[in-house]
Amino acid sequence: MPDTWITKMIHFDYKDDEDIPARVKKIAGYFGSIVTQSLKNPSGIESNTGIQCRRRPGRIPCTGVIRSTLFEDVLEIKWYCLVCGDEGRITEWEGTRWDKSLIFIKIIRMWSMPSGFLILKVLNLLMWIKKSRN
Repeated sequence: MPDTWITKMIHFDYKDDEDIPARVKKIAGYFGSIVTQSLKNPSGIESNTGIQCRRRPGRIPCTGVIRSTLFEDVLEIKWYCLVCGDEGRITEWEGTRWDKSLIFIKIIRMWSMPSGFLILKVLNLLMWIKKSRN
C-alpha cells in the first residue's frame, strides 16, 4: 500500500554541523530534491522531476519517477509516483537549504498571504537572509 507524506521542510533543515542520523539525512535529501526540481517549473504545471521513486514494494525497487506540481498560491508542492502510488504534499520549504528560488519571488509570493501567515513567512525569510550571509 502506498504512503502519503505530509512534509514541512523546515523540520529537515538542520545545521551542517549537527549530528543527524543518516536515514534522516537521506529522506531529507529525497524530499529536498523534489522541492528543488519542483521550483524550476511554473506554478500549476505538472512535471517530471527525474527523481527515482524511493519505495520498495515487496522489497523490489519501484521503477517509477516522481511527478510534481508547484502551487505558489498556497505554497505547496504535490508529488506522486505513477507506478506505485506513493504521494505527498510538501510545504514550508521557503528559506530552507533546498529553496533555490530568487528572493524577489519570495517577497512577491508573500503579499498574497493572510496577515498571520505573512508575518511567519517574513520572519522565515529574514532568518534565511541572515543564514545565507554567514
